[in-house]
Amino acid sequence: MPIHSIYTLSKDDPEARSWLSFFHLRGYPQLKNLVIERVFWLEGSVDLERLMPLLVNPLYQVAAQCSQLEPGLGPIVEIAYRPAVTDPETPSILAGARALGEGGLEFARLSRATNSGAWTNPRRGELPPVSSTTTSSSASASRTKS
Repeated sequence: MPIHSIYTLSKDDPEARSWLSFFHLRGYPQLKNLVIERVFWLEGSVDLERLMPLLVNPLYQVAAQCSQLEPGLGPIVEIAYRPAVTDPETPSILAGARALGEGGLEFARLSRATNSGAWTNPRRGELPPVSSTTTSSSASASRTKS
């Protein structure tokens, strides 16, 4: 079964702005920008062009078949739900694909990626701490690129 990936960047990302504010309030004023890339992992025999209206809004998102993050800013860290943990986006993506006539989609997963070097603490060489109350305990790092 083929696995396809679609990478999207928002032209104006409220989630990234919110995280940027979060890190500034916690003592990381050197962070000037945060880019979050959404990654759709799609398993099955599907026509990706038919699924694009479901996954990407061209008015404020740019899609690609590979990451659009800048590797020079540091390692790319991708965060996704752990296996066997309910992914709230999966049922919606599968239902939307069926509504578009793409019954060959077997599985879908959404993850988020960012350049960890953009938010590493340069004084200590570590990532800013994030309390468990601000993030889902079901999220974990699924992939790291150098």
